[in-house]
Amino acid sequence: MLALLAVNATAKDATVWYLAVFSGLAVLALGVSIWFLYQASFPQLKGGNNSLVYFKEIAKRTEANYLKEMRSCDLDRLVDDMLGQVC
Repeated sequence: MLALLAVNATAKDATVWYLAVFSGLAVLALGVSIWFLYQASFPQLKGGNNSLVYFKEIAKRTEANYLKEMRSCDLDRLVDDMLGQVC
């Protein structure tokens, strides 16, 4: 996108205010997109205390302990745990 803007832009275009605004907004949108791609590439490691679905908390348990806790978990606790992951 940035390359397309650069190829089509001339020095005369910089003096036209609406082209400068459009180009600035396009560069800003590109920067925001790159920031969101960066954020999506790395996991958020906060929260999830004593969770059965949060990977950091699962890694603290042994396999046998995790299986035992998962089997004894009721549906309401599991739903609450999953809903707590999005906060």
